[in-house]
Amino acid sequence: HSLPKGVTSAKPFPTADERAYHIFYGRMVSPNMSLQCVHPHLFKVSDMRTRDGHWITPPVLQENKIDEANVIAASMRPVCQLPKTMNPSIACLDESGMYLLDDRFSFYLFIGRDV
Repeated sequence: HSLPKGVTSAKPFPTADERAYHIFYGRMVSPNMSLQCVHPHLFKVSDMRTRDGHWITPPVLQENKIDEANVIAASMRPVCQLPKTMNPSIACLDESGMYLLDDRFSFYLFIGRDV
């Protein structure tokens, strides 16, 4: 949010509540989450693969195949297959696409003009 040159606002941006919220969560986040706050995930939801959005259940551990890879795969919980991530840049956005931006604090849905 920016104001035209010479125009002032009585309301500060960001507000004190918004600054306190981000400072509070900024102190408690892991390095992985802090990286996602400055480099968020961008998903193109208008061009998803066949299995995107489906739940994937890990394979059952087979008794005759107890190696490290099978044990790790069997110990995982079901996960949702996400679309491929894109570079979060304005240059990657297309007017005919729909995109979801995840910065760990909120989701933003961008819908192109040609959709």
